[in-house]
Amino acid sequence: MHSPASESRRRRIKSKRSRAGCRTCRARHIKCDETPGCCRNCTSTGRSCDGYDMHRLPAMSKSLVKLLGASQIAVDIGNGFRWAMTSDERRCFSYFQHHSVPTFCETVDSSLWQRLVLQMAQSDPAVYHAAVALSALHQDSEAKAMPLAADIPAHQDTWPRFAQEQLGRAFQILTRRRASHDPRLRDITLLCCLLFVLSDLLRGQYDGAFAHLQSGLRILQELQAERELVAPTPRQEQVEQCLVAAFAHLDITSAHFGVGAPLLCIDVLPREPHPHPHPHSPIPFHTLRETRDALHLVLSASYRFMVPCMGMSETEIAENYGPILSEQLDIISQITHFWDSFSPFYYTSYPHISHIDQRSAEIIHLQYIGLLVSVKTCTLGRNESALSYFTPELETIVALAESILDRFPKRPTISVDFGIIAPLYHPALSCRDYTVRWRAIKLLRAWPHREGPFDSNWIASLAEEALRLELLSRPGDGLDIGFSLSGLEDDDEFSPKRILTWIHYRHSAYPSQIADSCYMVFGDYKRITEQIPDSHRYHLAEM
Repeated sequence: MHSPASESRRRRIKSKRSRAGCRTCRARHIKCDETPGCCRNCTSTGRSCDGYDMHRLPAMSKSLVKLLGASQIAVDIGNGFRWAMTSDERRCFSYFQHHSVPTFCETVDSSLWQRLVLQMAQSDPAVYHAAVALSALHQDSEAKAMPLAADIPAHQDTWPRFAQEQLGRAFQILTRRRASHDPRLRDITLLCCLLFVLSDLLRGQYDGAFAHLQSGLRILQELQAERELVAPTPRQEQVEQCLVAAFAHLDITSAHFGVGAPLLCIDVLPREPHPHPHPHSPIPFHTLRETRDALHLVLSASYRFMVPCMGMSETEIAENYGPILSEQLDIISQITHFWDSFSPFYYTSYPHISHIDQRSAEIIHLQYIGLLVSVKTCTLGRNESALSYFTPELETIVALAESILDRFPKRPTISVDFGIIAPLYHPALSCRDYTVRWRAIKLLRAWPHREGPFDSNWIASLAEEALRLELLSRPGDGLDIGFSLSGLEDDDEFSPKRILTWIHYRHSAYPSQIADSCYMVFGDYKRITEQIPDSHRYHLAEM
């Protein structure tokens, strides 16, 4: 027998609550009268009504409840916040805390995410709303298998609309505090700026992402905060060093996308006095932290050299060959010097470091090889015979990346760190051996993820289209569009006909207008198609 009280409780549990109440009533867990503008529940009691959310998230799936633990959400987030939170915000922040932050730390332990971002998000509402927005976009992207980033209008999906509202709240809070003398405001502004950059990248809004990045970099330049990365001083840091390092890394990698060379130019800053009696002799690194700091300097110098060279015509390179060659040799020397300092640690300490550090060491090794090849080839233009000379090195990059994916099956979907995408860019797009290119493309497809501005799906799509057009231009390798994968008798995965059929199958199964997206986001697609004979460009229409 059930008592009348228990029956009443059961009826209340079964009844559906309104999802249209104001934010204040929802945070207080009371029924809202939903009066337009401001509800009477708030105004009659002297409270400030925070208004109504335009967009609500769908109910949690069973898999998400299992991942986060619905009961754990209330325990973890119920205390310690000085502002009211809605159920949607609680849910997203729990995802951020239990999934997004660990994802950012899967390749390297990070005080930025494990300490600074989490602490600030729980003590400052602007950072909190920016983190909730990033979490919503991250959750949506993972649910869709990290789809090709495209500039999709936010009104087309619930999650981006919810994220846009949260980003708007964060921006409004920052604007209201612009004249504040809060000593934490600088770090808060930079943290929000970083979260805005990552949110825009996840949405495929590259113009917005790079605009936010430039704003953050200008703040750091005014403070000369980048000097702390190469010559730390005893004085108190103006900005958290881990935050400066994140911006410096995004500054370097964004240079690849035509937004200007690295602004911070950390490779040319005055450094600490060299402790070695022979300054040009390599000093072995003793930790991965030392290694990563040194790699940032090498990457900055390399990108500042490569980006202008990749935009030069063959005539321009020939006219300035002397200075270009001199600078190229200097950069190659710096990269080699870096490896000479890292290799003793890499070969002797590797068996004794943690699993995460082993993966980090492998990726640094991959970055070294990829960077060296990129610097050597960035002045070659369309010289096919010269590019063919580097096929063995490009194949080494692919083999090492294959080994990393085999040995480390747990992989992050988003990162602000070094990874495999940039090193695989040239093997996937430039290698003269198309079998090596296809292996690189398959690796990018096997790990759909984002590394700062680099998108594995976008690079793979770009490389597939370049390879498709090139194979179509070869005599005897035309593709009967009526073919299907199951109808092919050729078992060779590197058969041109099988590769062409697979690419056509992907484009048919995922009609995302890849070519338009590639052209819209960057200029690489245009440069690739310019290398294809006019007689074969009609195949673009088949996409």
